[in-house]
Amino acid sequence: MAAVNLAPLAHRFTMDVMLELIYGPDVVSHPYTDSATGADMCSAMRKLVKMAWSFSLCPSYGWIMNSRLISGVLRTLTTSKQGGPTGMMALMTSSHTMIFRRPEQVSLPAQPGIVKSWLDIPLDDSSRMTQDEVFSEAVNLVFAGPGSVAAALTAMVYQLGTQEGQLWQEKLRKEADVEALPFSLELQAVVKETLRHCASFPTAFPRVIRRGAETIVSTLPAPLPIGTTVSANSYVLGRSRKIWGHDADQWLPQRWLGDESQRREIEAKLVAFSKGSRGCVGKELAWLVLAKAVMAIIRRWKFVSVGELRGKSYLEMQYDDCWIEYEELA
Repeated sequence: MAAVNLAPLAHRFTMDVMLELIYGPDVVSHPYTDSATGADMCSAMRKLVKMAWSFSLCPSYGWIMNSRLISGVLRTLTTSKQGGPTGMMALMTSSHTMIFRRPEQVSLPAQPGIVKSWLDIPLDDSSRMTQDEVFSEAVNLVFAGPGSVAAALTAMVYQLGTQEGQLWQEKLRKEADVEALPFSLELQAVVKETLRHCASFPTAFPRVIRRGAETIVSTLPAPLPIGTTVSANSYVLGRSRKIWGHDADQWLPQRWLGDESQRREIEAKLVAFSKGSRGCVGKELAWLVLAKAVMAIIRRWKFVSVGELRGKSYLEMQYDDCWIEYEELA
């Protein structure tokens, strides 16, 4: 069996897929991370993500960093030997040019990206975003999507390669053999349990108590003052024995396979994508990428995890080592 470190490959894969979904396959070269301008994209993003996720903790900082002046400065920070921008700076430059100078370019591909749907909204529609907003949202998707999805995919493959996980690997492979839908109950169980057990965002995102929400935390002895900042740590909630039982530290997808009422009850406890109106807008997109990717891997390879899953986090989880031994299926 051959061995490979999946962690950096998963990051490159999710980066390329997300860029294609955001901008369209004919606008951003695919795979972008194999191109001369995108070669250092993933390493640059691992550094920039620390700054990007700080926006959620300090909104005024995010507003400043997303302004046209600052983004213009950032687009010129790194250059190749030929003097052209590389990595994230090259992407921001081409994104800015596409949205502000040649928006018609976005409509050309047979399979356009998310940006096209934003630019195609009629001018008189109140939900239409300005060009500045489209540019900002597109760049934010680049920061928000690939890293967290890569962390989830890496952790999922690692868990499927463990002794317990290999049983689930075979279950999913049987589904692949009969071309089951990508969102089968078994696949949902594997994804959800991985998101619970290996949080992509093992931190706490703050929320401010607004008028009418003073008693939102019903277990407190008194209402919270308006303006109070509250937060809940997703890693702690995901490993809480009070919420998940004595086996909270174990990866057990079968906990998600009860009857319909049990599944609804346990679903309410999962906060990987947050909840309510402030929940992750990219949840369905992340689900699609994770489901398609893991099923594609299982259809082609049989694999075993080697060693430990290693990484570190700064708001968003970043894995450095996920070694697996694999063999191609006949």
